[in-house]
Amino acid sequence: MTMREFLRFVDEHEGRFELVNGHPLAFAHPTKRHNRIVNALHARIYAHVTPHGCDSYASDILVAAGLNGRSPDIVVTCDERDQVDAAGDEDARIVRYPKLIIEVLSETTAETDLGDKLAEYQQLASLEEYALLDSRRRWGRLYRRDPAGHFVFDADLVSGTLTLASIDLQVDLAQVYDAARVG
Repeated sequence: MTMREFLRFVDEHEGRFELVNGHPLAFAHPTKRHNRIVNALHARIYAHVTPHGCDSYASDILVAAGLNGRSPDIVVTCDERDQVDAAGDEDARIVRYPKLIIEVLSETTAETDLGDKLAEYQQLASLEEYALLDSRRRWGRLYRRDPAGHFVFDADLVSGTLTLASIDLQVDLAQVYDAARVG
């Protein structure tokens, strides 16, 4: 299935899907806690990047990762090629040049987010950082691209500041997790 065929499939079916190895893959709707983390984090990111000509999206935008179409919880792009927004154009629903991707881990997504998606996202030359925050406990992980172009594990975080160098933003994890009511 091509990306265009996948977008038609999504339009014709209820639920949430990603395109994986040419096939639509259904995934669960997020929990309230998951959404609270995404909302708390995205509010800060959106307010920070928009004045700098960047776009940020929370869910339901696809990231083209090779032949796959993934739907990260938050994606930031500053590339003009991603700012196409013509009605009916598949590129109005796809980010091809992300700068930052954030996934919020849940029981059903953690393995994929730390495995397959990490491997796929590493192939995106424009991607500078990949951050993961757990919805079940106060824990996060940050991967950064090193000077040689490889993703390297930068830090595990349980508190303190999440420094997103790709967009020059520091986020207090306690504020995010407090807003999400994660103990």
